[in-house]
Amino acid sequence: MKNNKVRQKQLLRPVFLVNIYLFLVLILFFSGPIKWEIADPVVVFLLLVLYQVLFTVGYYLSYCNRQVSAPKKVKFNTQLNKFIITSLLVSILLNLLYVYQKNGISLYSFWSSLQDSLNNAGNLYQNKIATESSSGLLTSFMTICSPITFCAIPASIFYWKYISYKIRVLSIICIGIEISKWLFIGTNKGIIDVVIVIASINFLIRLRSDNKLIVRNIFKNSRTTIFLIILLLIGLFSFFNTMSSRLNSNLTPIYSVIGGNSIDMNNWFIKIFPNALMLLPILIDTYLSQGFYGFSLILELKFRPLFGVGNSMFLMQKFKSISGIDVFPSTFIDRIVGWDPYVNWHSAYSWWANDVSVYGVFIVMLVLGYYFFKVIDSAVNDGNFVAVMLFSMLCQMIFYLPINNQILSQPLSFMPFVVYSLIFLTQSINRNRRRNE
Repeated sequence: MKNNKVRQKQLLRPVFLVNIYLFLVLILFFSGPIKWEIADPVVVFLLLVLYQVLFTVGYYLSYCNRQVSAPKKVKFNTQLNKFIITSLLVSILLNLLYVYQKNGISLYSFWSSLQDSLNNAGNLYQNKIATESSSGLLTSFMTICSPITFCAIPASIFYWKYISYKIRVLSIICIGIEISKWLFIGTNKGIIDVVIVIASINFLIRLRSDNKLIVRNIFKNSRTTIFLIILLLIGLFSFFNTMSSRLNSNLTPIYSVIGGNSIDMNNWFIKIFPNALMLLPILIDTYLSQGFYGFSLILELKFRPLFGVGNSMFLMQKFKSISGIDVFPSTFIDRIVGWDPYVNWHSAYSWWANDVSVYGVFIVMLVLGYYFFKVIDSAVNDGNFVAVMLFSMLCQMIFYLPINNQILSQPLSFMPFVVYSLIFLTQSINRNRRRNE
């Protein structure tokens, strides 16, 4: 009973960590190296804080309405084992085909091409931009298979102690190929996603334990500690290497990305880092906070409701292909003057505001917080496979909140999120029905 109470209190830790992260991004936005010229900083600050508060309120309301029960053991059977194997194999195959189609890289030239990608990330990124409009049959097939392939990494990590040695090797190969795929096209977004997924699943595993202090428990396990440190270093190295290659030690491209705003080279955040890494704090600030600046610009525009399709580039493209109507020019993102919709970033709040307005985002954040806890509760206490997959996707969504609407804008993440959300909601409805009978 005591352990169960401890476990239930641990369920408040995720929202605590989310608030720390969003608060740190807020600090960077208002006091970091980039001096964003905000028309009304007080209003922007209050809106961003209120979004965060409502997310927390939604999470806590869901926590208070939970059904307290003894945690269940993780269910692992032959069907689930076969599904993990299938997802790993399909993911590896499709990623190899994708790399071959985009870069002409085969298994024979894999290693030499990987070395070249580390040295010429900037050129590869420009090539990606030049060719990304040609989706083709393979991309469409990858989108259809995405509910299966997405599970490859999070499922193999979550069920690590249940799967065989051969499947573990297969999962390591899958992770390596996934990371290599993004290195080959010169972008760090996918590598950051891999780091987030693996770190979030490891956190979930620790959350399921009976230990009172999760962080202390993680660092007691030397293998977990080394693994997480390696993941962090891979993410930082990829980010710094890719961005430095694009900039070629020249700050001019950054000025074009930040809309002509100035950079304070004597800022406190820059002084934390050694001179050799002076670019890193500027890049971090650019990456994390420019979406909030884009959000500040939409406050000057009139709201034009887009009724559910304006929050996602993927949905808008599909809506256009079906109806012939292009709604993108009506979005906040396209109507901002001096902030390129295809170059500059816009926070998830800006994308959601296309459908519900700036003030409607309050309700979206309240619902998101409520849903986030429901997923965590099911993953931790029930060991629900669907909830585990959703948890990793929601962690990505929350990480990208200041940056863009990442999960819903990309077809390879939109499809699994919608499919698993529908399954999860169906499970919840059926569970509640059984309780009422």
